[in-house]
Amino acid sequence: MQVTVEDKSSVKKILHIEVPEADVVNELDAAYKQLKKTAKVKGFRPGKTPRPVLERMFKKDVQSDVTARLIQDSLFKAIKEKDLALVGRPQVDPPELMDSGPYAFDAAVEVKPRLDDIDYKGLCLTKTMYKAGEKETGAQIEMFRKNLAQLKPIADKRPAQQGDFVIIDYEGLKDGVPFDETKKTENFTMKLGGSAISKEFDLEIIGMNPEETKEFTIQFPENATNRKLANLTIEFRIKLKEIKEEVLPEADDELAKKLGNFQTLDELKEKIIDNVQQGYNKRIEQEMNEQIFTTLISKQEFEVPDVMVEYEIGSIIDEMERVFAYQNMSLEQLGNQKRCLLKSIGIRPLNR
Repeated sequence: MQVTVEDKSSVKKILHIEVPEADVVNELDAAYKQLKKTAKVKGFRPGKTPRPVLERMFKKDVQSDVTARLIQDSLFKAIKEKDLALVGRPQVDPPELMDSGPYAFDAAVEVKPRLDDIDYKGLCLTKTMYKAGEKETGAQIEMFRKNLAQLKPIADKRPAQQGDFVIIDYEGLKDGVPFDETKKTENFTMKLGGSAISKEFDLEIIGMNPEETKEFTIQFPENATNRKLANLTIEFRIKLKEIKEEVLPEADDELAKKLGNFQTLDELKEKIIDNVQQGYNKRIEQEMNEQIFTTLISKQEFEVPDVMVEYEIGSIIDEMERVFAYQNMSLEQLGNQKRCLLKSIGIRPLNR
C-alpha cells in the first residue's frame, strides 16, 4: 500500500492512499466466495451459482461492501504508519471500484496541533481568596423565607398598591369579541409590579378597592412578553376581589426546622457557610486554572482543528439550551441563530 501525506495546513492533511491491485482482487474474490455460499438464485443449487451470474446480479452491492472494507482497513494502516494524532472522523468521497487495477482514494483528516515546549516557571498569578460569611448566609436565609412566604389578607382596608398580591376576575376583548389569549379568567392571583400580563395592566389596578370593577384599554407593544398580544389593542374588564400581602416567616429556629434536619438557626447558618465555601473553593481553583491556561496559551501561536472548535461550540450551545429549558425558554424563541449566538457570547473561530 502506498501512502503520501499532503499538508494543507499544520492541522489539516490529505492522505493519498493506493491499495495494490492484488489486495483488491483478494477482497473481491473473498466477497464473491462468501456470497456464493448464501445467495439464492433461481435455477442453481445453493453454493453452485457461477461467479459471472453473481456479478451480473450483485455486482453493485459487492463493490460497495468491498470499497467500504478497503477504505476502512487501509485508512487505519495509513494513520498508524504516518503516526497521525487524528481528531474527528476522516472525510472520504470514495471513487468507484474498478474491475482491475489498484484502488486509489483521498482522505481529508485533521490532527492535533503540535505545541512547542513552554517555560511555565515564573508565571505571575493572582489568587483571590473568597470566604463565606454573614452576607452569604443572610442572602440564603432571605431566599428561604421568600420560598416559605404565605399570602394573607391585608389587615387594613385600603386601595391596592405596588407590591400587593391581588385576586381578580378579568376578561380581555379584541374588537369587542372575546379573545383566546385573554379569555375570561376567575380568581387569578398576581403581584402588582410583577407585570404578569403587562406593566400597564398592573398600573390600572393600583388604587382600586376590593369588589371594585373597572374597564380599560391596553395597547400591547411589539415586544410584549406574550408574542400573540404584540401590537394588539385589548379592552379589559376586571373585578378586584381581594388584596393580599406576602408574609415572610421569622428567621429563627422554627424556620431552620422547616428546612430539614436542623434544630437551630445557627446549625442552618453553618451548613450554608459550608456549602457556599465549597463553591468558593471550586471558583478559586477554576480562576487559577483559567489564569494558567490564558497565560500559557498567549505564549504559543497554533492552529486549531475545525472539529475541535465545532465540538466546543456545540458544548456551549448545549449548555445554554439546558439553561433556557430550565427557564421554559429556547434559543429559537429568542430568535438567535448559531452565528448570532456565538457573536453574543464572544466566541469566534480560533483558526487563523
